[in-house]
Amino acid sequence: MARAGVASASLRSDSIKGLAQSVAKPAYRRLLTAEPLLRRAVPILIVAFMLTICIGAAVQVLDHRRQAVSDATQAIDALADHLAAALDRPTRDGPLHIVRSSDAIE
Repeated sequence: MARAGVASASLRSDSIKGLAQSVAKPAYRRLLTAEPLLRRAVPILIVAFMLTICIGAAVQVLDHRRQAVSDATQAIDALADHLAAALDRPTRDGPLHIVRSSDAIE
């Protein structure tokens, strides 16, 4: 009796395999026909991805440089305004007194 159960189970698994193959076979054939195209597309996609990463990095570096130049320009402008105000300031001793620029910078 046990042998009959095993034979029946084997028959069912074969029918399931056949059903799975009949469903999967057309998809597998399409995959086989598309394989050469996919083999060529993968390196192209990798190169496109790497180019995108490089372009993004270059944009980020250029933006950081632009921001650094802008910050330096603002700092120089602020220092120049401060120095101009220090040079035009009257001294405590009386009217406007010409101050040496090295004293004003200190």
